[in-house]
Amino acid sequence: MSKSIRGSGTFRYRCCCCEREFTVAMPGASTCPRCSSIGGHDLVESFPPEGPR
Repeated sequence: MSKSIRGSGTFRYRCCCCEREFTVAMPGASTCPRCSSIGGHDLVESFPPEGPR
């Protein structure tokens, strides 16, 4: 089952505290699922939003 949300971007971050990589749908307000640090994450890669069909 894919968890991608139609029409939204996907942003993968690497946590600066515990090196965990995680994916979020919204940039900026990222929270690490492992150590719960907020912000200060390195953006690894991003996929632009899909346009309306």
